[in-house]
Amino acid sequence: MAVGNILVASKDSLFEKTAAVVRENHHIVGVFHSEEALNLTRMERFDLLIAEAKDGFDLIEAVRRRDPAIALVLIGNERSITTTLKRIDAGPQSFLIEPFSLNELGRAIEDVLERRGLLRDNKRLRALLPLFEINKSLMSEVELGKLFDVILGIVWQETEADSVSLMLLDETEQELVVKAALGPSRRRNNGHEKVSDGLAGWVAQTAEPLLITEESQIAPHLRRAMAEMGASSVLCLPLVVKGRVIGVLMSSTGEGIPLSHADLEFLSILCGQAAIAIENATLFSGVKIQQARVEHLLKQVTMAQEDERLRISMEIHDGIAQWMIAVSYQIQAFDRILTENRIAQARAELSEIKGLIEQSIKELRRVIVDLHPPALSKLGFLGAIQQNLEKFDEDTGITHSFRIEGHPLSLPPISEIAVYRVTQEALANVRKHAQATKVDVIARFQEDELCVAIRDNGKGFDLAQVLDKAHAAGNMGLLGIKDRAETLGGAIRIETEAGAGTTIYFTLPVSAPLPKELSPMAKMLNN
Repeated sequence: MAVGNILVASKDSLFEKTAAVVRENHHIVGVFHSEEALNLTRMERFDLLIAEAKDGFDLIEAVRRRDPAIALVLIGNERSITTTLKRIDAGPQSFLIEPFSLNELGRAIEDVLERRGLLRDNKRLRALLPLFEINKSLMSEVELGKLFDVILGIVWQETEADSVSLMLLDETEQELVVKAALGPSRRRNNGHEKVSDGLAGWVAQTAEPLLITEESQIAPHLRRAMAEMGASSVLCLPLVVKGRVIGVLMSSTGEGIPLSHADLEFLSILCGQAAIAIENATLFSGVKIQQARVEHLLKQVTMAQEDERLRISMEIHDGIAQWMIAVSYQIQAFDRILTENRIAQARAELSEIKGLIEQSIKELRRVIVDLHPPALSKLGFLGAIQQNLEKFDEDTGITHSFRIEGHPLSLPPISEIAVYRVTQEALANVRKHAQATKVDVIARFQEDELCVAIRDNGKGFDLAQVLDKAHAAGNMGLLGIKDRAETLGGAIRIETEAGAGTTIYFTLPVSAPLPKELSPMAKMLNN
């Protein structure tokens, strides 16, 4: 015989008859008055109600309306039972025409409880199927928001709770953040709860499920948290993946049928599947974000390449090419002078030609150095930075200092180029925009990272405004050095304020060996 909680509402000996035919593992409660029986159903969930069809009609209708899944055994004559069955909602039910034997009563109870169990199992199986379908679809496109809504919908429908919420753990802040909720308490504490506070926080900290009703014996602080929610019962379960808590699922009821151990068993299965689905969807979302970032970087790289080609083209056109044209004209004039045997004038013309050629060679060398500084190979990146600062000082009149702190480490060529390029770009920004009189560069070597700080005493700027304009215009500048740093696992931090100068901090990990060859995308960034 199926096990269940049985409520007998009758003024005669029906309670004694029921106790005589059911097993000891049933919990049987007998009452004489319908009002008393109705109050009991508000405080406790019953699997079966046995009542007189004629005298207990109001009770039967109210109980079935409150809990459509409750099983019924109706006692009465044929007319009263037929009338009652027509007026109540469908569900697991049986009836006995008086008079009846104890065997008939036992068979009716056993039959209706088994049918209730089958209906409940089928209902829960149907409730689980959507989640299994979600798990199948994880191999294709997955949206976390839709997944949250489906999970909450299943919990809301199955437990008949007044409020349901799904929270994910922010490990950095050590707090739970509400990602989806249904019901009146959906925005408690602005959607945040510390791991050390409240019911959900306790569950996240202990990784243990928590079922509380008004009769439960629990710690005072948990009872206070439940009272603050205005709940009469609360069911809170951890979402666990590979032994790690990633969130909490909470459901609660106010007045009405409290949440039960059956709900706890069901949600425990659901949470196991939901946690895996959420973890997979989160990973998938991360991949999509990373893919979008890679596409953005590639677009920026392409734009940077075109900008660099345009810059080199303009420098050659406006500098070397113009001087070579001038040299060509000078040679033609020199030829005429020689023909006319004007030696003194020829010497002057030759001197001008020589000057133009020397200036062209100097400019050509500058372009070559900008493309790949020979000093990097000869002096290393620290020596190349020192040389670049001296040249910067000579060209601009902006004084400089260069300080090395810690024990210098040998870096892979990729990292050396990155440090040099970031410093070069920072100095170019100082030259163009800062109106500074001094630049200080500090290379600080630590155990697991290199930090390079480039500080000027210029006019500073509005960082947010400049970055917004750079994004809108597709200008690489600051964005370029940020992407270059992140490509190698480093980071860029900029501190600036109007009238207070600018400092750019470039950090690069050096503990883990970097590859000698970059990916094509990283190689393009460094070139």
